[in-house]
Amino acid sequence: MAKQKIRNPEMGDSGKSWNVVTGCDKYSDGCLNCYAVDQVKWLARLGQDVYIQNGFNLTLHHDRLNWPLTKFAKKPKKPAKSFVTEMGDLFHVNVPDSFIKEVFDVMLQVPQHRFYVLTKRAERFGQLAPQLPWRPWMWAGVTVESDKYLERIDDLKKLPPEVNKFVMMEPLLSPMPKIDLSGIHWVVAGGETNSKGKFRRMDEKWVIDIRDQVKAEGLPFMFKHWSGYKHNSKPALLEGKIWAEYPPSLLQ
Repeated sequence: MAKQKIRNPEMGDSGKSWNVVTGCDKYSDGCLNCYAVDQVKWLARLGQDVYIQNGFNLTLHHDRLNWPLTKFAKKPKKPAKSFVTEMGDLFHVNVPDSFIKEVFDVMLQVPQHRFYVLTKRAERFGQLAPQLPWRPWMWAGVTVESDKYLERIDDLKKLPPEVNKFVMMEPLLSPMPKIDLSGIHWVVAGGETNSKGKFRRMDEKWVIDIRDQVKAEGLPFMFKHWSGYKHNSKPALLEGKIWAEYPPSLLQ
């Protein structure tokens, strides 16, 4: 009998990313080998006009604002888990406040689904996000790729206590000693992936220490993948186990 291939954990559902913003620019260390740049080039080669015309330049897609209302199931058997702008950053300085509020207005209409709003631009996030209408089906997150950026978690904590908060440590580029996880509800870690082999190493000891800190706080932990050419290049086994824990609200 053929051995069953292990599929590494995924946060979002395939085909459910809501890219109302595409394109970006290099912001911090984790952006060096951005996978989205290669993805845009691939989509342009497939003939998608918006990527042929705009490449990886910041683009607001007003025509995609209603996607969750029209492309997601109205009465799903299980909620769709969707990244908001995984091909860009909703809190980029050139995305107007008014557009961000339009995105939230749409999310307010689809409580049957789940949304990840993730940013590296934590300073702007910390200023604007407390004014936005967060709901239990919306998850607020910051990327913390190395210990240089642990202060981004402080900006995340500027949101009200009832807002769902997660920390994304991908691509993980350093150990993370003494993470203050008070008020955080979920931690996800993963190595750098790059189809051209431009990925930086990740030490297993870093991931184990992060997991131990997270579990000591009684929080769910997900380890998505090792560094490599792609997400499923190698099973995401950590001390012989797949860590694919979700907060309960993401599964209900």
